[in-house]
Amino acid sequence: MKRASALAIALAATAAALPATAVAGTTSYRVVKAKGIEKVEFTADGDTCARYLTCGYGGTVTYKLGGTPKGRLVTKQKANGHITGAAAFRSRGTTVAKVTSGAVCTDTVRHRREDFSIGSKSRLGKLLFGLHGAKTDYLATDCAGPTERMLEHDRALPSGKFKRQDFDAPSTTFGLTGQAHFREKGYLGSVTWKLSYRLKRTR
Repeated sequence: MKRASALAIALAATAAALPATAVAGTTSYRVVKAKGIEKVEFTADGDTCARYLTCGYGGTVTYKLGGTPKGRLVTKQKANGHITGAAAFRSRGTTVAKVTSGAVCTDTVRHRREDFSIGSKSRLGKLLFGLHGAKTDYLATDCAGPTERMLEHDRALPSGKFKRQDFDAPSTTFGLTGQAHFREKGYLGSVTWKLSYRLKRTR
């Protein structure tokens, strides 16, 4: 169960904004910058660890992304004004786990692909950013510990809200920082994140 969350978001258009449009259509952006960190700190949940065999476990799992991205964000606006979108691009990412359970487990997993989603739940609502959510679980390693699937269940994955007009500029830079707490499948802990992106509109 998600216990608490705090979120700070900053977004700036780096060129004069284009007029917003209400007609249906597809918009494409090239991802020119993507970097950040998603860090999980956790311990065993004393109330449920016996059921899930996690008693005595604790540690950190940290995912960092960077490098020069290569890929696109594509958004689609339906006739009713709702927007759906997904970004997929090449990047350099690394997940590092350090978990103790009497012994110490360390593991490093490298990633060459990255993704996020963006969309709206209503005709005029803000755009909702969600980190990951595709097939790859960026917190999964050979060490025991919480995964993004668990955090998603507790609504503790990095997320944020943005104004639609902020994405009408030819070039847009946005970022988000925040923290959320989770309690899931024998673990409890916190997630912190700091992410930044830059997009160039191509059509």
